[in-house]
Amino acid sequence: MKGLSPKKKIEYYIQYYGIITLIVVGVLVAVISFIVGRVTEKENVAGIMLINSYGEGSENEEQYLGEILEQYGIDSDENTIEIGSGIYVGEKADEMVETASVQKLVGLVSSGCIDVVFSDEEYFPTAEADGMCADLAEYLDEALLREHEDDLYYCKDPETGNEIVAGIKVSKDNELMKKLNWYTEDPIVAILYGTDRPELAVEIVNAFLE
Repeated sequence: MKGLSPKKKIEYYIQYYGIITLIVVGVLVAVISFIVGRVTEKENVAGIMLINSYGEGSENEEQYLGEILEQYGIDSDENTIEIGSGIYVGEKADEMVETASVQKLVGLVSSGCIDVVFSDEEYFPTAEADGMCADLAEYLDEALLREHEDDLYYCKDPETGNEIVAGIKVSKDNELMKKLNWYTEDPIVAILYGTDRPELAVEIVNAFLE
């Protein structure tokens, strides 16, 4: 797959390996999530996927994300936000890492455990083209969108052809982003199309725009 764009690699993987492999990966993701939940005795109530996250991260990640849950009225002692990381695609990733990352990305998306996606600017156009991003205009407050007008990313819905707000650039100097230290550059945040937990997804996005 050397020389293919990230979008073409995803298409290749889906076409070559087929739906059975995606189902297997999805089941594995669900099983691992269940095992982790049992070990930590916490229920995963939302999921965030990090694409091309080259920051050092934080050992207090669960605490910081738990504060989002508490603001939403969810007990962070019994619940947690799952993080899907280790996904690297594009020029900075070697071929083996990128192939494994594409498999993991497809598996996470198909498993239904992801609600919010963070990506660098290199990969985000691929996420748009693949229909991964919901229209933020349907979820976020209109005043908030106006406030971040210069940071909005638009694309055409692959099904309808209509223009949608696919993502918002988040400052790496945002208080929460600095604490989590996921990215060294300003990432873009989006809500995954078809999320089963839209209200909590909105709460997560809002926390990074304050």
